[in-house]
Amino acid sequence: MKDFISSFLMITSWLLAACSIYLFVLLTISTLYAVIPFVVTSVTGILFYKFSKYLDFKS
Repeated sequence: MKDFISSFLMITSWLLAACSIYLFVLLTISTLYAVIPFVVTSVTGILFYKFSKYLDFKS
C-alpha cells in the first residue's frame, strides 16, 4: 500500500510541476492573475514530492 501511495504522490507531484510551469508562463504574460495559483500549485507539488520520498524511505 505504501508503494501505491508513494507512486501516486510522485505522479501527482509531477503533474503539479507541469501545472506550475504552465502557470509560470502565464505569470510572465499576466502577472496579477497567476501569482496565487502558481504559488499554491508549486508548494503542493513540493509537499507531495517530499511525502513520496518520505514514504519511499520508510518502506
